[in-house]
Amino acid sequence: MLQLTDLSLAFGGQELFHKLNWQLNRGDRVGLVGPNGAGKTTLFRLMMGQLEPDAGRVQRGREVSLGYLPQEGTPIGRRSLFEEARSALPELGAIQRELVRLHAVLETEDQTGTTDSLARYGQLQHRFEELDGWSADAQVAKVLSGLGFRQEQFGWPSEVFSGGWQMRIALAKLLLQGPDILLLDEPTNHLDLDSVVWLEGYLRGYAGSVIIVSHDRRFLDRTVTRIAAIHRHSLSDYTGNYSAFERQFAQTLEADRKAYEEQQAEIERITRFINTFRYNARKAAQVQSRVKQLEKMERLPAPQTPPSGVRFHFPRAPRSGRVVLELKGVGKYYDKADAPNHSSEKSGASALRADAPNHSSEKSGASASQVQVFNNLDLTIERGDRIALLGVNGAGKSTLSRLLAGTEAPSCGQRVLGHQVVLDFYAQQQTDKLTTDRSVYQEIASRAAFDVVPQLRTLLGAFLFSGEAADKPVAVLSGGEKSRLVLAKMLLQASNFLILDEPTNHLDLRTKEVLKQALQQFSGTFVLVSHDRDFLDGLVTKVIELQDGRLVTYPGSFDAFVARKEREAGAEGESQGESQRSNGKGQMAKAGDPEEVLSAVRQAKRGKALQVRHKAARAQRSRQERRMAETERRIAELEEQQRAVEALMADRSVYTAPGRAREVAAEYDTLKRELEEHYASWSELAEELDGETG
Repeated sequence: MLQLTDLSLAFGGQELFHKLNWQLNRGDRVGLVGPNGAGKTTLFRLMMGQLEPDAGRVQRGREVSLGYLPQEGTPIGRRSLFEEARSALPELGAIQRELVRLHAVLETEDQTGTTDSLARYGQLQHRFEELDGWSADAQVAKVLSGLGFRQEQFGWPSEVFSGGWQMRIALAKLLLQGPDILLLDEPTNHLDLDSVVWLEGYLRGYAGSVIIVSHDRRFLDRTVTRIAAIHRHSLSDYTGNYSAFERQFAQTLEADRKAYEEQQAEIERITRFINTFRYNARKAAQVQSRVKQLEKMERLPAPQTPPSGVRFHFPRAPRSGRVVLELKGVGKYYDKADAPNHSSEKSGASALRADAPNHSSEKSGASASQVQVFNNLDLTIERGDRIALLGVNGAGKSTLSRLLAGTEAPSCGQRVLGHQVVLDFYAQQQTDKLTTDRSVYQEIASRAAFDVVPQLRTLLGAFLFSGEAADKPVAVLSGGEKSRLVLAKMLLQASNFLILDEPTNHLDLRTKEVLKQALQQFSGTFVLVSHDRDFLDGLVTKVIELQDGRLVTYPGSFDAFVARKEREAGAEGESQGESQRSNGKGQMAKAGDPEEVLSAVRQAKRGKALQVRHKAARAQRSRQERRMAETERRIAELEEQQRAVEALMADRSVYTAPGRAREVAAEYDTLKRELEEHYASWSELAEELDGETG
């Protein structure tokens, strides 16, 4: 479907791709990974034809359509939400308009002139049915609902939604278009947990091919079956999801290291011979032979070590009082006329207009001309609390974060900061406050105390701004680079209370993992707004959910919160089923109509059959989990055997006996094939299990 042949591209003397060759097949689910700045977005733009390579070509199959979701900047029209989403189906709209026109023509034409119109009308009707036009509106509603829009919002003008919600509209349109190849650049950045889970299921059932750039490890694990890693200015393929890729990539790096060290040792040995016998006439031929050998040798590049990422500890700050912060009867509401002015913010007033019916002004001090975000909130944050603040997009998480940080005042109630609290706030829009006419170094130096200036370049290097990157203008930095720069600036202030609003957006996986480790070691208090499940897992000790304008607290880990939510959802489903069964029995007891009795009996049978199916599904899942555990155990054994064989292959004494060398090579090939088979089996089992839970 898509082929990249000898693709090369450089920017400003820096080579991104060199003779890159890669192929996408029909139905592939690919995760495109690489550190920030490796060229993932650039590769998408090359595939779309928005950029031209310096050399090589991008080939697409005939009539293969591509759809691209960039990280930001997708234009939205001025239609209603529903009409904007439906505009992704232009052929259906054109057919419907033409059918209406032909219908009017047929009513006015005389009998002799209707033949052509009738034929055209029949053709259009057939095409309309081919495109599944009768269910188009239902499909539009399904996708919009899955991405978090409520039905009462469908008639709203698209332009009143905030930037984050407009990215959801763009994603909805792309999914409805259904191109043969979907290119998704960080699709989960603007989604809440429920929408991320819905998108995972949608993509697993998508009919076309999908290439995803994402820093959400769990999202990749649940959606892709192949990883394309940007490595040494090219693309390397790995079978399986992201977790499987990590293991395989570590082996690749280790093999690169061994091959490089062996070649360096050989070069050193040959060079030593040349230098020793350079002026020995009897050895002249041998010296000349080795000189030519060195000249012809294709030098391996130095091995790539796994990026160390951001290695830091938050500076130690004075111990705060027991109560870090209190909210007492806090409310927040905006004037309706001002709501569109907040549209640049993900959970600002324009997005929250969608929630106004749930937070009516009758329950608070908000007037009829105001939109209420929440009212009468009470919250106590104590020293050592590690809180995840959750809620659907538009619930008001960012607004509440700003109130907690003191950058925005509540409309009513009190915010009381505790004794000796030193607060630092990472906001989603904080990158906009960077001074674009400065260099990276000048920007971080602007906040640094005199005594830490000598360590600034070391600090920047830890945040992947080493060498010339420290002198790059802030204006040309990517979103991820700006986020790293803001986080680096935070290190220059000792804080004991952190409020972080989506800090992992645009961070690569390794940098995100190091940030998580630093927060785990942080001795103070923090409130973290994030929808990243892998990041929250093992990090927080309390979850606070903002729902319908109120706070619900769940003590315990994030995993415990998820498990509780799943139990509640299951209990609700069982309660509904029991209610239906009870209603059926009541109908049987009092109904005189045989059809009603028969309907109740059928309903009861369906409920019993459903229970049987659920029991069988649980047994099947248990069997699959056992098979998966056995596969993982076997993979670990094979990997251990492979490492032992690789150690033998690195032993030069093995090659003194040609027969033994062939045996070792054959054993290595056998292990490699068996490992690939088990990786494939593991991926299939993981996909089946995810399909059952998605």
